[in-house]
Amino acid sequence: MPSVSASKGLSPVFDRAKSVAKTMENREVKQLRGAKINGGNVAVYKARNGVLNVLGLTSSKGGMARYFTNGNQFVITPDAQEKYGFYQKAKKIIYKNNSKYKEGHTGMNI
Repeated sequence: MPSVSASKGLSPVFDRAKSVAKTMENREVKQLRGAKINGGNVAVYKARNGVLNVLGLTSSKGGMARYFTNGNQFVITPDAQEKYGFYQKAKKIIYKNNSKYKEGHTGMNI
């Protein structure tokens, strides 16, 4: 079996998320297998208008954020995490298998 090389950074994560989003329905949340953002799993959410959201860990205190292709992030407040159902689904994916925060541990198959 050929070895899989690790691709670091957000670009490979977004490339994979875009290909997965093609098969997703609007308002659907999926785990992006083999991807990590700061050590946590990656959740992909396709909004009702078709916009793609990539969600992952942002801090060691359990913070969650939406990430953008330019590397910027929008931190999701605990209030919003409780209010919106897709954030609750995403949080379960991000922390699946006891994922822990590791700064800079971002990319595919890391």
